Amino acid sequence: MKNDIFQPARSSWEEYASKIGLQSVLDPNDSTGIKNQYIDEIHKKAITRVARLSPDSVILDFGCGIGRITKYLADRSAHIIGVDITHEMLVKARNEAGNFNTNFLRIDGQNLPIAANSVDLVVAVYVLQYGIMQCRVYQKILQEFTRVLKSKGRLLMIEQASICGQKSGSVRKPIRLEAYLDFGHTVKYRLLNKCAIRLGKPRRLEQFTVLRRWFPSWLHPLGIRAILTRNMSLKKVSLIKQPYVDYLLYLEKRDAL
Repeated sequence: MKNDIFQPARSSWEEYASKIGLQSVLDPNDSTGIKNQYIDEIHKKAITRVARLSPDSVILDFGCGIGRITKYLADRSAHIIGVDITHEMLVKARNEAGNFNTNFLRIDGQNLPIAANSVDLVVAVYVLQYGIMQCRVYQKILQEFTRVLKSKGRLLMIEQASICGQKSGSVRKPIRLEAYLDFGHTVKYRLLNKCAIRLGKPRRLEQFTVLRRWFPSWLHPLGIRAILTRNMSLKKVSLIKQPYVDYLLYLEKRDAL
């Protein structure tokens, strides 16, 4: 079931799955774990700040990897389904989940073995930046999201994009933010929120707080909150010199007229 479209620029997800902890799905070269912990924390904080989470929601984690987001959202929903293309990732996700309301499924990357109109929220983190490399694939994925989402269901994606035209270490070419919002004619979404949540080139606030080894763990939540608040308020002119930015896009499914 290997799909080269969704493979990282270097190595493969099968090989990444053998790495320790968050190195499997974030920065494989982060030997200290400090950077990956920061990325993980700011992603989760951004999701809970922006998304309309409900304890009775059904959530789909598209491209769940080792289940870092799946496990986090399991405590905030009635049921969550994690899907991924990589068997080795799903094995780790199942072993670490420990939640009675969680299921994991292996997919081919484009088709979802999930009933229509059954999901309240789709979450995709660092996944669509691979599918978007081929317009046809991206459109197919969005159509599947539209099919499984309930009326007024939501889609939340956190993906890397570049204003200055540089590429990140994750993908093979630069991606414009506008490309994620090119839904074509068959998919209809209403944009609810669009904001930067993490900078590719950290500023002083990050460098002297959460990215320092000596920074106390009990202060991490305050540091993450301050960084996220600042990043979400940044204007485009402040992001032009960034090699890439983690953007959060939050959308609502629009019912056909």
